[in-house]
Amino acid sequence: MSGKKGRSGGHNRTSVEEKLEAGTFAATRHGDPFPHEASKPEPVVELGPLGRKCWDWIVAALPPAALCRVDSFKLSLTAQTYELLQEWLAKWKENPAGKQERMAVRQLVADFDRLAIQWGMSPRDRTRLAKINFSQQAKPELDPFEEFLAAGRENRPLNLPS
Repeated sequence: MSGKKGRSGGHNRTSVEEKLEAGTFAATRHGDPFPHEASKPEPVVELGPLGRKCWDWIVAALPPAALCRVDSFKLSLTAQTYELLQEWLAKWKENPAGKQERMAVRQLVADFDRLAIQWGMSPRDRTRLAKINFSQQAKPELDPFEEFLAAGRENRPLNLPS
């Protein structure tokens, strides 16, 4: 809070170690996401060809460490919503003046967008997903110049191969 000494809004925020010492650390706010065992989810419902295509696209686009078997339900719902959206878009093309088709497409687009947010389907969402530290995900090898820049940003000595 800006009105209290030592709480000016983030540039001098309390570190995790200080929060642990003070007993104010809360894993729901300050910790890594809930640890899970990375595994490939499987559809929980029968998907048509369009739903399966959506499923495969999302699973291929996400880092393997981000996926878990528990994601199967929400991922299946996302794929089903995509499939329904494509069906209703086809009906709306046949009858552009149809109120029922227009309302169904509008609702399905909103539903799909709400579900797609969680799978990183927009630049903003991908940025949010990129900030998550997936503990099982291996760090990619940095090229020497990137290592040099990272060492400078972190104010640490450069680790050069012997």
